[in-house]
Amino acid sequence: MSKIIFNPDKCSGCHICEEACSYSHFKVINISKSRIKISTKFSAKGVVHEAKVCNQCENAPCTKVCPTGALSKNEKGHLVFNEEKCTGCLLCAKACPYGLIFTHPELKVPLVCDMCGGDPLCVKWCPMEALEVR
Repeated sequence: MSKIIFNPDKCSGCHICEEACSYSHFKVINISKSRIKISTKFSAKGVVHEAKVCNQCENAPCTKVCPTGALSKNEKGHLVFNEEKCTGCLLCAKACPYGLIFTHPELKVPLVCDMCGGDPLCVKWCPMEALEVR
């Protein structure tokens, strides 16, 4: 099972990964519609970037609580989201112990990383190579 790994020492905070994600799924560049979230914090040690992206849990609680089967795992262990089956109940977001399933006020469905079918565009487009698949 693979997942996206973030290296904060390489991240510049450019948000290109979020732009690639939103464009991949919605054909718009709108980081609030991204399934990966980058935040920047300032401290005495300097600027620190953090990434929030689905951990692709082996026994994913989000898939267990989905009443319609809209969230499942594929043969590679990646989450698969079927928007047509989703009722928008957001039980999956509530079940995620890490808070890594996001919502957007214009959308009636959760934003959960599906690894772009195995070739995540956030990783591909990160100019700093701060993201990788392992």
